[in-house]
Amino acid sequence: MDFKGFLMVIDMDGTFLDSKRNISPENRSALEEWRGLGGQVCIASGRSAAGLVRIQRELGLTLPLICGNGSGIFDCERGGLIYNVTLPEGGRELAEAADRLLPETGITIYKDAKVYFCKENSATVRNMTNEQLPHLTADWRTLPYPWEKILFSQEPEYTGAVQSLMERTADCGVFRLLKSAPVYYEVLNPLASKGQALREYCARLGFELSKVVAVGDNENDVSMLEIAGYPFTVANCTPPARAAARWVVSDNDHSCAADVVRIMKEEIKII
Repeated sequence: MDFKGFLMVIDMDGTFLDSKRNISPENRSALEEWRGLGGQVCIASGRSAAGLVRIQRELGLTLPLICGNGSGIFDCERGGLIYNVTLPEGGRELAEAADRLLPETGITIYKDAKVYFCKENSATVRNMTNEQLPHLTADWRTLPYPWEKILFSQEPEYTGAVQSLMERTADCGVFRLLKSAPVYYEVLNPLASKGQALREYCARLGFELSKVVAVGDNENDVSMLEIAGYPFTVANCTPPARAAARWVVSDNDHSCAADVVRIMKEEIKII
């Protein structure tokens, strides 16, 4: 047997990338082994498409990727979104509230697979540098809709204040609120999640969810771990991700992908 028909869907930050946001030789080799045995690979990340294309090309991957925590599916070969879930009206008012009441918070808008830095601080600068994003700026007051998501960025000690403000201000029936990292708090469409995007992805590309291997570390990965046939999380995961996974592999600094491939070979009896 081989991995033909299997799809590995893998998160980047905190999972496949190490703490310095590099790809280890072991993880690279593990993906090459997986693909050599017939399996395919999809990146699924909270990053924008603009922040993922470089990694996609570096790994030699060709399938579309899931970006923006499930707000989009981006076809790198064609250079455009093939699936997109945008924010309802009212996002501008949430940005206004954060700008007025939380001076420490940066405001970033995801739109048309691009990232616009609308209010900058040290956290937004790190985001731009880490993902090697172009420095696109815009005024959130006039940036036209539709938007894919709002990302509030700040030092970790201020994220709780953002969460509290959004929970008081945003209609949770209209918006999805998500803490995706200690320094990030996001506002999305309720239909935007990695799990929902994965369902759409499999339907479009002909994969079976029962043959999906999902690997993640955080709350934003839970929705895809819950529906994948083979859910994995890394040792540095959050408790919700651990609860949604069947297997725990080594942490992101110790080449987790090699563990995933080894376990999958045992599961489907590849010698």
